[in-house]
Amino acid sequence: MNFLLTRNRIGEKSKRKSHIDKDQSDDEPVDDTEEIVFLTEQPSILKNGYLKDHQMVGLNWLISLYSIGFNGILADEMGLGKTIQTIAFFAYLTEYKKIKGPHLIVCPNSVVPNWYKEF
Repeated sequence: MNFLLTRNRIGEKSKRKSHIDKDQSDDEPVDDTEEIVFLTEQPSILKNGYLKDHQMVGLNWLISLYSIGFNGILADEMGLGKTIQTIAFFAYLTEYKKIKGPHLIVCPNSVVPNWYKEF
């Protein structure tokens, strides 16, 4: 799997000093950078097709949210590949992070048969 590690500013995150941590001086800089993974190719365990450019953007968005501890909702026009982007994200978790689940998917009941088919 090809990916690019970058150091991006995430903002004021968990590395900031807490009020309880009195041993550190106020003059010490706070490191608010974190490594973010940006995939340049889809996960190798995703077979029988290739993600389109906008789907890779969606996948990388999901990965960036995951890396900062946020949840996201894919909501766009029908037919742009929300299902395959989510499956690709699970493939990333399995292949790169070694997380096999369980995962919770919230979707309309009408699309559940398609999820079974796609997986």
